[in-house]
Amino acid sequence: MPIVLMLAACHGGGAPDSPAADTEVADTVDTTDTVDLPPPSASVVVIITVDTLNRRFLDHPNGWDPTPNIDALLGDMATLPDVVTTRGYTPVAMASVHTGLYPRHHGNRDDTSNGWDDDPIGLFTRFRDGGYHTVGMMASMCQFIEVGPDESYCATDHLGSDDTRQYEKDGAVIDRALAWLDANPNPDHALLWVHLFQMHGPYEGRQPWLDQFHPDPYDGPFAALSMDTLDQAMVNGRIPDAADQEWIDANYASQLAQIDEEIGRLIQGLKDDGVYDDAMIVFGADHGETLFGHEDYSFHSCAYYDEVQLVTWGIRLPGYTTPGSVLPGFVSSTDMAPTIAELAGVPWTGPVDGRSLYHDLVHRQIHSVPVFFERGIDTAGMFDGDEKIVLNPSGDYRECPPYEDNGMAYTTPTFELYDVAHDPGETTNLVSAEAAEAATEKSKLCAWITGDTWVSASSDPTSPLFQACAN
Repeated sequence: MPIVLMLAACHGGGAPDSPAADTEVADTVDTTDTVDLPPPSASVVVIITVDTLNRRFLDHPNGWDPTPNIDALLGDMATLPDVVTTRGYTPVAMASVHTGLYPRHHGNRDDTSNGWDDDPIGLFTRFRDGGYHTVGMMASMCQFIEVGPDESYCATDHLGSDDTRQYEKDGAVIDRALAWLDANPNPDHALLWVHLFQMHGPYEGRQPWLDQFHPDPYDGPFAALSMDTLDQAMVNGRIPDAADQEWIDANYASQLAQIDEEIGRLIQGLKDDGVYDDAMIVFGADHGETLFGHEDYSFHSCAYYDEVQLVTWGIRLPGYTTPGSVLPGFVSSTDMAPTIAELAGVPWTGPVDGRSLYHDLVHRQIHSVPVFFERGIDTAGMFDGDEKIVLNPSGDYRECPPYEDNGMAYTTPTFELYDVAHDPGETTNLVSAEAAEAATEKSKLCAWITGDTWVSASSDPTSPLFQACAN
C-alpha cells in the first residue's frame, strides 16, 4: 500500500499557463514502454533529499567515512552521479525538483518566498490528484510547505529559529516522521515530504565525528567557523591553506555524518515498520557547496562551478532498477519530478521541461541531452556531452552574500568552456584555445536562452544575456 516519503529542501514557483511551443517544455511525459515490464508503480516511495551536499564527501575524502548509511542506501539504488541542479540556491533548485520546470517557467528566480501564487503543479498536487494523502515536514525554509500538502510540520516554527541548533531541528523532523509512520501503519497512498538542512554554513562541527576526522589541534584563523569568519575570509580573499582547508572540510563532514545518522534512523524505522522491502526510495540534494573550491568562495548562491552545480541522486524501485548500478551522464534536476511520478504510477499531464528517466534506469544507460542551468537572470550555462559552457556577460555577480552586504562582487570570466571529462576541477578555460567549439556551444546555449521567456512576461532584449547572444 503506497506511501511516498520525500525528504527535501524547499520549492516554489508556478507552472506557466502556455509555454512557448519552441522551447524544451513538453506537453506530457513520454511513458512509452520499450521493455517487457508491467506498468511501473510503487507500494512505497521514499525520497530523501538533503540541503547543500558537496558530492565529493560521498567519496570518503581524506579517508573519512561520514556517510555509512547513505552509502548503504545508494548501494541499494541506481545512482545518478551527475545531476545538474538548475541553480545553486535552495528555493530555485527545489522548485525545479518539485515541478520539473526550469526557473523561468516555475517562476522562482531569486526570491526566498514560495512564489506559488497560481496553485503550482508540483509533486504535492500531482500525487494528491493521483489519490495520495500528502504530508510535508521540514526543518527550515518552511514557507514551502504552507501550500500543497494535506498535513505539514515545520521544526523551525515549533522549535524556534534562533535558540535551537539546526541539528536539533533535523532530529525533530526525523522524530516526527517516525512518529507519523508509527501512527499510520500500512499507510495507503500517502506522500510524506521531509527536509533536512544541517550542512548549510557555517559548518558547525559535530561530535564525536569532528574528533574522528580531525584529531589534531587546530588554532588557525578558521578555528571559530562563524558566518562572520567565513564572510570576512571571502571578502578579504583569504584563501585557506592546506591545514585550514582540512579543518573546514572536517567540520562540514561532521555535520554530514550527523545527517547520515538521522537518515539511518529513518531507514531503520522503515524496515522496522515493514515498509522498506517493497519501497521505491529516492535520495538526492538541492545543490552542492563550494567550500573554497573556486574563486575564494565558500558557499553556493554565487557559484556555478561543479562543486555546487553537480549533485548525486539515487533511485530504487525493485524490479525496475539495478542495486549498485552507477549511471554516469548529465541529467537535469528537472528530470526528477517526472521520473518519480512515472515510477510511482502517477499520471503527469501539462507542461514539463524535464524528462522521465524511467527507460534510462531500466536499461542502465543515460541517454544524454544538453542540460541547462542559470544563476539569476544574467548568467546561464549548459552541459553538453563532455563540455560545459557558461555565459556571464557582466563578469561579476553582486546579489549574493557576503558581497551584497559589502559593496563587492563575486567575479568570474564572462565566457567559459571546460572539458569536464579531462578537467573535472574546471581549471582551464578553453574559450580562446577552442574558439570554434566555444562558438558552437555558445549558439546552442543562446538558442535555449532566447527561445522563450527569460526575464519577465516577455523576453527582454535589454538583458545582458540577450545582448551577448546577439553578438
